[in-house]
Amino acid sequence: MKRWMFAMMFCVVGTGAALAQESAPASSPAAKPLAASQPAPAAPSSAPAADPVVMAILNRLDEAGRKFPNLIADLYYHVNMLQLGDTEEHNGKVYWQGETAEAPGRFRIHFDTKKQGEGKTPAAQCVEDFVFDGSWLTIRKEEIKQMIKQQVAPPGEKINALQLGQGPFLVPFGQKADNVLRFFNVSTRPAQADDPANTNYLKLVARPDKKDQVKLEWAELWVAKDTGLPIKIATKDLNENITTVTFKDIKMPPTLPKDTFDLPQPPKDWEYRVQPYEGATPRP
Repeated sequence: MKRWMFAMMFCVVGTGAALAQESAPASSPAAKPLAASQPAPAAPSSAPAADPVVMAILNRLDEAGRKFPNLIADLYYHVNMLQLGDTEEHNGKVYWQGETAEAPGRFRIHFDTKKQGEGKTPAAQCVEDFVFDGSWLTIRKEEIKQMIKQQVAPPGEKINALQLGQGPFLVPFGQKADNVLRFFNVSTRPAQADDPANTNYLKLVARPDKKDQVKLEWAELWVAKDTGLPIKIATKDLNENITTVTFKDIKMPPTLPKDTFDLPQPPKDWEYRVQPYEGATPRP
């Protein structure tokens, strides 16, 4: 398994050409600004209290997840593996669909290129797909001719693997304010010169009583002031991997094509495995 995968997942963890549907960019009229002063639902009483400025940013993040249920964005993914003294970066796209009353959120990450190390070696073509539908995680890697489909939820159940610190995926769309506050101490600061333009900053540090449930030491989140969408996230996991994910050219289509989360069956000369759910502990 590739080294960068350890930074992306703790268990095991779309194509742009398939998405011919035209959609409006983040700057289009469809993406109306979310005013910081407009009323927003208060966090449930089960969530610890937060600074009012922090709460306003979290509420915009929460509201954006409801206002924009479908997202497509260019994706830049960089991992600094401190223990290995190595880095790896990938470029591609992410397709996200928010949770509904019937199903949790799901997404597809499609990588086109990979660059190993910080040297001058240019990025190489490396097509990989990761699709999660709330129950099954499918990983397809053209370079090594491998496709693995793993059931990560008990049969008949769905899980929300997109919650920050709870799942293996750094796709921060659709975060709930009360869930964030339940697991993290959250703070903010004034904008700095190297912050993405027109964003609010949040620093999330795992609460002492939740450290055994959170897979991150900390996370930094930059939230767009106009849309309330996260456009950059940086995290440090328990293996001392620092991962930075940046989202650009975010689009909000009313729907996604039906085949967005479908991957083609692999050719006959590929390795193909289907792994049913095995529970929280390995089989004897």
